[in-house]
Amino acid sequence: MISNCRKLLSMWSYQVLYLWTNNLVGSIPQTLGQNTNLTLVDLSSNFLNGTIPPYLCIGQKLEWLILQYNQLTGPIPESLGNCQSLTKLRLSYNFLNGSIPLGLLGLPNISIVEVKANHITGSIPSDIIHAPQLGYFDFSDNYLSSNLPASIGNLPSLQQFLVSGNQFSGLIPLQMCDMPLLNKLDLSSNNFSGPIPLAISNCKKLGSLDLSSNDLSGEIPPQIGNIPDLYFLNLSHNHLTGHIPVQLQMLQTLNVIDFSYNDLSGQIPHFDSCNISAFVGNPFLCGDILPSCTLQSPAPAPAHGVSNNSNHLAWLVGALFSAASIVLLLGLCCFLQKYKWYICRYFQRQPLARPWKLTAFQRLDFSATEVSNQLHICQ
Repeated sequence: MISNCRKLLSMWSYQVLYLWTNNLVGSIPQTLGQNTNLTLVDLSSNFLNGTIPPYLCIGQKLEWLILQYNQLTGPIPESLGNCQSLTKLRLSYNFLNGSIPLGLLGLPNISIVEVKANHITGSIPSDIIHAPQLGYFDFSDNYLSSNLPASIGNLPSLQQFLVSGNQFSGLIPLQMCDMPLLNKLDLSSNNFSGPIPLAISNCKKLGSLDLSSNDLSGEIPPQIGNIPDLYFLNLSHNHLTGHIPVQLQMLQTLNVIDFSYNDLSGQIPHFDSCNISAFVGNPFLCGDILPSCTLQSPAPAPAHGVSNNSNHLAWLVGALFSAASIVLLLGLCCFLQKYKWYICRYFQRQPLARPWKLTAFQRLDFSATEVSNQLHICQ
């Protein structure tokens, strides 16, 4: 039964408020939390709208705030950036906007920040990333932009960093793998450019690496083969060049790969579990499950400008040859036409060594005489 949230929350002495999946409608009362005792709040998977109340942590006792899967709008309250008691913040799948509150990623006890699939904008502030307990950070499918700050490496407990589907740009910071416990890194569907940093091999705990759908260039670092527990690697839809490092086939745990739609070339290593779709969009890759390298066309792409000049030269030579052939044929025709009478007279004066005869190898419907009667070229 659908209930009205305001009526249900008419008493403000709650410490623990668990009302998830109750078909609640309406807005959350803006005065919720003013009793200073609120500790745990879970109103997820309802139909709540309106904004998040600003006083939820006024008593500095709030530990959990879980409001995911609703229809909430407006910004994340700036007051949550000062909530020293907060350990878990889950606001995914709403319509929240605005920026990340200052101080949120520097809270001493925060362990989970999950704000996936909202309309959050701005950047990740560079001077607030020093949360010692933060293990899970998910701002996927928002509108965050700018560069990732180098201070991202100041998260010693971070295990999952997920920011796919945003508008981040610039280089992937070298400090990304200063986080010793990082096991899942998803930077896909952004605008990151430049090479994959060699320092990625410092992520010794990394199991899942997704850098797909960016503007990355350069070669795939062979050092990725030094990540012992890597099981998922997606580098598709970039501008990567060179060979797929043979070191990757030594990873016993690697069972999901995707190198499709790059500019890779050469012999592919042997992977135990993969199919041809992992390599499509790279016309110069060959071997193993692809056509043999001996059947491939030679060659590396010429330097910029050389290909166009060669094509123009080949076209010009072909055109000149065709024109010369036509002139020669026309001249020959004119010569034969002009001197046809003299040529015929010359051959008529030449004695025949022997008469010609017609030899048939199957039954014909005409005779040798009939053939000779039709030869009037010199008549």
